[in-house]
Amino acid sequence: DLAIEKKATPEAVSAGNEITYTIKVTNNGPSTANANEYQVSDTLPAQTTYVSSSLSAPGFNCTGGSAVFPCTGTAVLTPGQSATISFKLKVDPNFAPAPGFVVNTATVGVTQTGTNAGLQDTNPTNDSSTTSTAVGPNADLQVTKTSSPAMVTAGGTTAADTITYTINYRNSGPGSANGVQIVDTIPANLTLVPGSFQSPNLICTPVPAPGQQVTCTPVANGFGSNATG
Repeated sequence: DLAIEKKATPEAVSAGNEITYTIKVTNNGPSTANANEYQVSDTLPAQTTYVSSSLSAPGFNCTGGSAVFPCTGTAVLTPGQSATISFKLKVDPNFAPAPGFVVNTATVGVTQTGTNAGLQDTNPTNDSSTTSTAVGPNADLQVTKTSSPAMVTAGGTTAADTITYTINYRNSGPGSANGVQIVDTIPANLTLVPGSFQSPNLICTPVPAPGQQVTCTPVANGFGSNATG
């Protein structure tokens, strides 16, 4: 009776981060499972990538390369003994839908080679194990606001007494963002210079006026997107 147990840590990750998987194969007996008589299979889930050199599988021969599996048991498992496989997967930075889940199933079965060719697993109900890891979006949104010059004269009428405000937005990734809004309240004691409002790559409503709150939506929100207003 070969049994398999699969665990994933952490239970939840942000898109772009790693999940560590541990697979434990136990021989519940009554017979010994010799080398090459059992095999673990696991199809790596979509929107994930194997982390190079993260595989640890003493007692197994894994021949799938970047797909890792199948892994054939090379250790002799007497009744009660176990063997373990561990590896890491990186979740796609643009995992969709987010929030969502990475679902992964591992199975164990007997092969038709080895000393006891034709070995039978008497309890197939514990031959598979599934994990489900919650995945949330991951985007580093940055906004800066600057003003120039540093000082003006109240009520001044020259160009030197005009304040220029600049807002810069950037998504530094690694994933895309949805529903981004930039909100700014125009001070009530200022007068908007006609024709001075510019917002390339931003959709802003309402038209800015003193004392009003303005909401701007970036046109693009992918990794590396920029907008200025």
